[in-house]
Amino acid sequence: MKGFFKEYKFIISVMLAIVGIIGLNALVSFISKTIRIIPWMNALLNQHSGILLLIVILISFYLARKQSMISRKLGMLSPETLTIVSNEETIFIGSNTNKALPSNVKAVPAQIHPLVKEADRKYPELRTATWIADRRNITNDEAIYGGQYTFVRKFEISFELSHMRSAEICLIVDDFCELIVNGTRFEKVEGYQNLHRFDISKVVQEGINHLQFVIENMDFHKLNDPNVNKGFYNSKEKFLWNPYGFKFCIAIQYFR
Repeated sequence: MKGFFKEYKFIISVMLAIVGIIGLNALVSFISKTIRIIPWMNALLNQHSGILLLIVILISFYLARKQSMISRKLGMLSPETLTIVSNEETIFIGSNTNKALPSNVKAVPAQIHPLVKEADRKYPELRTATWIADRRNITNDEAIYGGQYTFVRKFEISFELSHMRSAEICLIVDDFCELIVNGTRFEKVEGYQNLHRFDISKVVQEGINHLQFVIENMDFHKLNDPNVNKGFYNSKEKFLWNPYGFKFCIAIQYFR
């Protein structure tokens, strides 16, 4: 019922109801004075005007709803946006390369990636998102040999999907990310130089939605960059030379 009343807050519903009431009163008055040859009609209008008025009001609200639906289809109304970003609510599920890490715990963000600030300037969609790279698995061994890490995030859709206009996830990653939304897998993407966008409008659902991010960090030996290699092997903080992580933002536009 809450959604029902929100639906009829549009000014058109009020206008139609007022017009209907005025129109009915005028019609009753006109017919009562001019159509004397149909006694039963006069009796109907005089005795049941309240019922007829209720019918007109219901018709007005029905037309208002139709107008609302048409307006949404034509983009005449401004949609609202549900935004979810990567933050402390992102859960670290585990790693297939480091079984000793704790699982099903909140990720401990580490903002050590050298290009985090550059990405924020380049992609305003991600400015409020946190770079997710669980601090407990940022080690020199991970930087040398790479690894695979799985993170999940849940969010809720409390409105009807018929009111949804669009649903999109954008993300950057170092090095690779495979996105899974409610069990549907999307193409694996690579890199933070470009913003990767996914249309998830066909896979989201009313209620709780499950996102899964499978992140891969490349084995440092595969980079084959002599300049980087020299700095890497001379550094005591090798994880600074081969970091991993990702940022994401979900934007769902909908009409109330």
